[in-house]
Amino acid sequence: MKSSMPVTSVRLAILALLCEGPKSGQQLCEELEARTGRLWPVDADQVHALLGRLERDGLVEPVSETPREGFRVPV
Repeated sequence: MKSSMPVTSVRLAILALLCEGPKSGQQLCEELEARTGRLWPVDADQVHALLGRLERDGLVEPVSETPREGFRVPV
């Protein structure tokens, strides 16, 4: 039985992936699942909610006026 990835782990994984370069929420979901060997299924809604919180906390920013285009770690 698969268990979901803890929120803290997803948060840190998102930040680590965004340190590699800008990515959309969909790209982040795909990367997370690929890198965990699909052992931890990632919920797209969870990823998007976490991106919103990370943006609110100033840890990520949208790459353009349209957040759907992706997020990055501010420099």
